[in-house]
Amino acid sequence: MARQSNSKKGKKGKNAKRAKAPAMTKAEKAAAKAEKQRLKEEAALLAAEEAAAIEKENQKMASKSETALHGAAEKGDIATVKKLLKKKINVNGLDIENKTALQNAAKNGHTEICKLLLKAGAEADLPDLKGRTPLQEASKKGFPEIVQMLLKKGAKADRIDTKGSSALHESSKKGHSEIMGALVSSGADKLLHQQNYKGLSPLHEAARKGQETLVDNLLSLGADPDTRDIHGNRPAVLAHAFGFGDLAASKLGGLNEEELAESAKIAYIEETKEAAKDMARANATEMGRLIPLKSEVKGASEAAVAVFLAKLKDGASNEEIDTSSKQAAEAFIENFNATHDPKGNPLTEEELAAREAEADEAAEAGVVLEPAEVDMPSEEMEEAIQAAADKVEEVAKAAAEKVEEVAEAAADKVQVAEIEATQEVEAAIEEAAEEVGKAVEEATESVEPASDDDDEDDDEDEVDAITQRVQELQEEQEILKKAAVIMKKGKKGKKKKKK
Repeated sequence: MARQSNSKKGKKGKNAKRAKAPAMTKAEKAAAKAEKQRLKEEAALLAAEEAAAIEKENQKMASKSETALHGAAEKGDIATVKKLLKKKINVNGLDIENKTALQNAAKNGHTEICKLLLKAGAEADLPDLKGRTPLQEASKKGFPEIVQMLLKKGAKADRIDTKGSSALHESSKKGHSEIMGALVSSGADKLLHQQNYKGLSPLHEAARKGQETLVDNLLSLGADPDTRDIHGNRPAVLAHAFGFGDLAASKLGGLNEEELAESAKIAYIEETKEAAKDMARANATEMGRLIPLKSEVKGASEAAVAVFLAKLKDGASNEEIDTSSKQAAEAFIENFNATHDPKGNPLTEEELAAREAEADEAAEAGVVLEPAEVDMPSEEMEEAIQAAADKVEEVAKAAAEKVEEVAEAAADKVQVAEIEATQEVEAAIEEAAEEVGKAVEEATESVEPASDDDDEDDDEDEVDAITQRVQELQEEQEILKKAAVIMKKGKKGKKKKKK
């Protein structure tokens, strides 16, 4: 019976250990809930701070309104792109023109970088400020693999930019038949009759560039050869005006007499434009700029064409039209130079007044003002400079690695040489000390007899000189002894540091 009692007692004790914790009071529950909420808010705050830090880091890497990712994507620097993507950089970040890194990569044909960016979450169809997308850029430059890649990732083949053009316009203009096929298969056939701000359809674009294969493709898809641009011209007129008369006659229905006259007029206008542009380019060179500004070239061209059309309307002779157009371009260029600095930046009112005053003074003095020289590299030169800089950076990196290897090897050699040199110096010091000691003894011996000698013929000056020399040798010996002690201490200190 006693055992049975003990057994029951043991069970009670065991159950007592498993007893539930006392229930929380309402105040304790509220406190726990508040603490849980606080921790949740703190975690959210930390996450926000981390995101802000990443964004701040992204902004720090921005250079000339272009993120490091944009630059790497444009140059085709795969290693840098991979490195930046690992840092969770914003893959859809925009530059000042709203371009993405993907658009830069697509425009320059960097297929592998496009793959990396798309895999990292880059949006395939983000337009820039002009409404242009990566697909439009790749279609223009002729990169079919990138075009296919973008279409698979959701890029819209029928997207139109702010000027009314599309990827189909670009591929038609440039003669990229494979890209045109991919675009049409993805819905671009809706844009066969789409006209841009100049009224140009894809067929107009292909015709004016003499792209016979593309003209055939577009016509087979149903493009209308009678579509007219804002000047009322059919594709055939443009093909003829730009030197593709056979294409106009065989594929686009030929031209009537009125259209032939219009074609001649367009060709004449193009010649006038080119002549004005050449004048603007020559002026830029004379002003010290290696490349002309778009504003001055376009301005000179437009001024010449405006006078051309006015004179043509008035029934002027060809000679008069040519002369007047040239004079209009010259007048624009002269005014451009008067209102812009040598770099092509518009002058302020104060600068204009100062320039006029300077010109008046020069005129009174009979002095001809020379344009200031400006170092503005051409686009080709800039590309060459950039390529050279990239090459220098690559070589420098390799050289730095080589220097580091050599430095490590040299450090080992120096360490050995330092020990050997220290030993040699110590030996030299000891040897010098011994020699000085001997010299002191010899000098002392030579001095003592002379000092004790009462012979009146001894030269007193010689005795003094020898005595002084003995003192100098003794001092030198003490210095050498101290040097030996210092060298030994220095050697011991280096050993301790190594340990």
